Amino acid sequence: MKIYSVYTTGKCENALLDLKDPNGVILDYFMLGIESNNFKNAHPLNVTTQSFFTPETIKNYDYFEPTMAFPIFSDHAINSIGEVISPQMEIHPCRIKIGAHTIDAHAGIILNRKAVFECVDDYKIQIQKDAKITQDDLIIRDINNPQIFFTTESFKTICQTHKLNIKFQEFSLMKQVEPYDPPDTQHQIQEIK
Repeated sequence: MKIYSVYTTGKCENALLDLKDPNGVILDYFMLGIESNNFKNAHPLNVTTQSFFTPETIKNYDYFEPTMAFPIFSDHAINSIGEVISPQMEIHPCRIKIGAHTIDAHAGIILNRKAVFECVDDYKIQIQKDAKITQDDLIIRDINNPQIFFTTESFKTICQTHKLNIKFQEFSLMKQVEPYDPPDTQHQIQEIK
């Protein structure tokens, strides 16, 4: 089964959501699944957009990348697929600030944790030969490398069925760099199928 990284469809270096985590509570809660009094009673996570987003355009996106490795989805996305994904991801309220405006969104705490990757040496990580990724898996956080999460072909299909504005790229442990398209060409980046 193919696995994917997910991105904001307008991915660029200024299309992230910034957050401050001086005491590590956000990392503990959203990436490691450690309980936190800071987020009890559905206290929202507050994030701020980088310069790519405007109050008018942010409504065109269904997935956002914070500066830490966990997903944030739009209201539209959660209204469309929230019930399907709820066994594998707990939803937490999120407030995205864009200048003087705010919009509601949903941060994900990935509950589906599996041992998928293994360290080969100091610099190389690979998928374990006996990693068990099934058709029922939608979104997975690696239990041994919690900074890594990915989605599956099943999740991609669900998002496409609901016409969600989310970009999928075949998963790679290498940083994804968008190629430069000179202005005089009609070249488009094709999604790997």
